[in-house]
Amino acid sequence: MTKLVPLTPERAKLLEQARNEILEAARATIDKGQFSSQEILAVMSHAVGGMLALQDQRTASVNEMMEMILDNIEAGNRQIVDDLNSLDGRMH
Repeated sequence: MTKLVPLTPERAKLLEQARNEILEAARATIDKGQFSSQEILAVMSHAVGGMLALQDQRTASVNEMMEMILDNIEAGNRQIVDDLNSLDGRMH
């Protein structure tokens, strides 16, 4: 993962909590049945684009930030797949 800011264990824990809160809100919205998971993905992607526009380009280039975004998309996908695979193994 590209790290633009040094990540202490305490900071990593706070970021994980923030990520979990965001994902829980997305899941709750999907579970209400008003929006599909694809629609929420589009909304979240739009939000990431907005966050990218707000970054200070003096601290990291757009290319560095895009690399960080892609690395984190891959890591998030891998984590969910691993979680689902471990659940699947327990269900058999």
